[in-house]
Amino acid sequence: MWHSTPALTEADRLMTVCNSCRYCEGLYKSTILRILESLLDAGYIMRVEDSKYALGPSIMNLGLAYERSNP
Repeated sequence: MWHSTPALTEADRLMTVCNSCRYCEGLYKSTILRILESLLDAGYIMRVEDSKYALGPSIMNLGLAYERSNP
């Protein structure tokens, strides 16, 4: 089960694959890497250092879309 809330509340820090694994109980590391690649492709995260990730620009667009739909 993926627990997104703790991972997203720690968004001010760089996340490593190992950190991501803490929030993905029951998933293999290979599955997590495939999910990260999909998020990279969509622009939701970006690789900033070797094996470290940060939120990407698509997150801002998602937040703006939410604000427009929930005034």
